[in-house]
Formats: sequence, C-alpha cells, structure tokens
Amino acid sequence: MSDTMHRRSALQTIAATMFAGLSSSHSQAQPATYTRALILGGGSIKGAFQAGVIETLLKKGFKPDYLYGISVGSLNAAFLADRAFFLGKKKGEYFEVIRPAQSALTNNELNEIVDWPFIGQELVLFWTETVTEPAVLVKKIDNVGNVFNVLTSNFNGLLSVQPLRKLVGETLDRDRLIASPIHTAVGAVNIDSTQLVFAQKEEPYFREFVLASAAIPIAMPLVIIPSGPLKGRYCDGGVKTLLPIRRALEVSHKGPKGEANRLACIACQPDARSYDPLNNPGDIIQFVGRISDVAADDIINYDVEYLKREHPGKKLALIRPDRLVSIEISKPKLEVTNFDADDIKAMISLGRASAAKSIDIGDLKDGLANGFFE
Repeated sequence: MSDTMHRRSALQTIAATMFAGLSSSHSQAQPATYTRALILGGGSIKGAFQAGVIETLLKKGFKPDYLYGISVGSLNAAFLADRAFFLGKKKGEYFEVIRPAQSALTNNELNEIVDWPFIGQELVLFWTETVTEPAVLVKKIDNVGNVFNVLTSNFNGLLSVQPLRKLVGETLDRDRLIASPIHTAVGAVNIDSTQLVFAQKEEPYFREFVLASAAIPIAMPLVIIPSGPLKGRYCDGGVKTLLPIRRALEVSHKGPKGEANRLACIACQPDARSYDPLNNPGDIIQFVGRISDVAADDIINYDVEYLKREHPGKKLALIRPDRLVSIEISKPKLEVTNFDADDIKAMISLGRASAAKSIDIGDLKDGLANGFFE
C-alpha cells in the first residue's frame, strides 16, 4: 500500500512537472501585446513634413491605438482620428462622404477597404491639394490696425485665423470624431491657469481646441472655449511642450487600451546643435518660432531620458529632420505667412526620407521585432 502511494505520488509529480512545462512553453509562445501611440509635435507649416513621416509609417504597418497632438500636430492628429472613422468600411462610402465628385475610381477600387496606409495617403493629399498658400490658413491684419489695437489694449494677434477656422470646420466632423475608434487628444495652454490641457475628441469643443493648440502666441488670437469643464482662453500648446511624450504616457494610462508601450514621436525640429542664425530676428513670427524651438529641445531630450529611465520596457522612436526644414528645402524664410505648394511637396518628401532613414538605420530599425509594425 505504501509502495503504491509512493508510485502514485511520483507519477502525479511527473505529470504536474510536464504540465507546468507545457503551460510555460505555451505562455512563452503567446505574441507580445503592443499598444502604439503616435505623438505629433508642433511646427506651424512644417506640419507638411510631419505628414510625409506619417504616411511612411502607416504604409510600413504602424497602426496607432492613440493619437496625441500639439500645435500643427493637433491638426494632423485630428485629421487621422476623423478619417479613422472609415476604417474597415468600403472606399466607395469614404469618397461618397469626403469627395463626392471623385469619378476616376473603378468598381473594384470603390469596393476596397479603408485601411491606415490609405488614410496616410489622404493626409498627404490634404496638405498638397488644400494647404497650397498662406491664405488658406491665415490673413494678415494691417499694421495701422495693430498699432491702434496695442494702444487701446485691444491687441488680438497679428494674423486672422478665420480661414483656418473654416478649414477645420470643413475637414473635421464632430460625429465622425466621436465615433472614431482611435483615442485622440490635443493639447492647448490655458493662458489664465498656465496649465497644458489635453482635450479628448469627445469634448464638445474639440475642434476649437485644435484651433487653440495651433494659435501661435502674439501672432494669432487666443481661442475661447465658452463653456464646460475646460472653459477658458487658450493658446498654442507648444508654449508648454512641443512634443508631449511624457503627457501622452500620463493620458494613455487612463485610455481604453492601457498605457502605450510603443511610442512613435515626430518632431518638426532638428537637434538644437544643427540650428543656423535667424534669417530675420526682427520678424516677430520667426522670433516666436525660434523661442519655441529653443524651449522644445530641452523638453524633448528630458522626456526621452525620462522614458528610458522610468519606463525601460517601453520603446520610443523619435523621428526628426537632420537640419532645419527651411534649410533642407532651400526656403530660408519659410513660415505660415510665406510658403507655396512646391514648399509643401518638398516638406512631404523630406518627411518621407526622414522616416525611411529612421526605419533603415535610426530609432525604428528592427521595428517589427520591437513591436512598432505589424
């Protein structure tokens, strides 16, 4: 009886060990879970550079679970969120809503499914076909009027953003944004509380926050959120941070898919060591832009080091141009009031090249193994 019990016990032990081994092997074979965030920094008209990077990443297989934007990055993030409403739907349905006049597509093409690479192409088309000249975005206010407004304490920016407001209203649909499956937030600074506030796409005034996030201080008027918990006066989120890496981690922690562990970040500015002297320091728009860039460099480096130190299990890919975008495309005076359609195309090409370089030899090398691409 005792021998029988010992044999039975031994067999049970062996069986348990084998089961544990199989269970462990099965567990190890399970694919890792990756939650991806696309973090889009500020840069005014250099958002076209960003669009070229985004198109390349989406074509490669990057599928964002979260979208975060600051300044012009908020416009790109909101566009992606809006168009993500059509993910999985037929392109015929997409064109019926977005471009009803589209007639060059075959029935087979209309029956194709909307996916992320297609949305990336649509973002590039938005920049090349719509953002073709400054008048699409801003309108200069006459100097006499500005002097009078300053003297009467009624100054409200050097530029009118009514064209941009119209463009945002025509491009982004509130119902599509709410129904979009991609968690999206854009940041703007409350000028009274001095806090950087992230508004999620479900916020009733989300489109106004997109405008606020892109409202360059002094150059553009403040944007007023008239009611609700986020009520206040807002300006460019780039005043606080030009690439919200750390903020994105904090916000995604409460998101529907948990904290992001694969972050693709796009900065429109190069490392500060590659900067050239200002072309015209007396130009207030250039000057304010350079001030933002100076502050951005330290913040970006700090956030990258913070992520590596405090979240070693998370991977971050930072994509940025090697030199100033204006120098790379041979347009020294590039700014929101001085660009043309060829400049937009050149910046998109530069963005594509920067993304390809990162994939080949930069932060996204081995991106498939590291969970950035599917």
